[in-house]
Amino acid sequence: MRDSSPPSAVEFRAGKDFAPCPRPPLQGDAPSPGRRTMSESQLDLVRRSAELARLEITAEEALALTRDFEAILRHFEVLSTLDVDEVPPTLGGSDLVDVTRADLPRASLPVDDLLRNAPDPQPPYYGVPKTVGGSE
Repeated sequence: MRDSSPPSAVEFRAGKDFAPCPRPPLQGDAPSPGRRTMSESQLDLVRRSAELARLEITAEEALALTRDFEAILRHFEVLSTLDVDEVPPTLGGSDLVDVTRADLPRASLPVDDLLRNAPDPQPPYYGVPKTVGGSE
């Protein structure tokens, strides 16, 4: 007889059966037999991604991020084993449709009411700090 309890955090639903989902390695874990090790190209990918994102990372951070990337890829490998032939393709998460209203002109709020809470009222506008080109 099959256990009807919900899957634990280390299991995922694969069809009607539950299969164990390998946990990502924790820092300090020794590589298990058969597990791929980091290649120089994967480390270069992390460094290049950091460069494109304009992030400065140390060698230790690059190694940690490479391990994280590999853990993410292992999860995708697990997902790629699922049978999704019966799952219809979708473009979004639901069939909900945006609800819109007509964009009709209407009276706006009085300027005095709008400027009442402005930090720097300059009727009929309000002032804001300069963000480009200095502090003046």
